[in-house]
This record gives sequence, structure tokens and C-alpha cells, in this order.
Amino acid sequence: MRRGHDKLAKIDRQIDAFSARKPSDQREVILKELSHERRQILKKYFDGGIDLEPSPSSSATNSEQAVDGNPH
Repeated sequence: MRRGHDKLAKIDRQIDAFSARKPSDQREVILKELSHERRQILKKYFDGGIDLEPSPSSSATNSEQAVDGNPH
């Protein structure tokens, strides 16, 4: 799961960097590819039962529950 988070963080940084550039056709193509890659990563992990998108109510205790299966 950590690997998926790292991949999403990297793609999000790339999207932010390209979004800040001057508009161009090449920039749009790259942003489209990055968005597609991000959706594919989310789909892969979501289909696998792992939700990588942080929910508004997620906290450290929720993460611990997911790991050990015990409510705290």
C-alpha cells in the first residue's frame, strides 16, 4: 500500500509542476497522460480493496485498525 501512496504522490507532484507551466499542446498531452496514470493506479489499488484516497474522517487510528484489524 505504501508503494501506491508513493506513486500517487509522485504523480501529483508532476501534475502540479506541469500545471504551473505555460499552456501548450505538449503540456496538455503530458497532463492527460499523468491523469490517466493516476486513475490507473487508483483503480488497481481500489480493485484490490485498498483505498488510496484519504477520506475526510481518516486518522492514524483508522490506519492502525486497517493494519491490525482491531478497533482501538
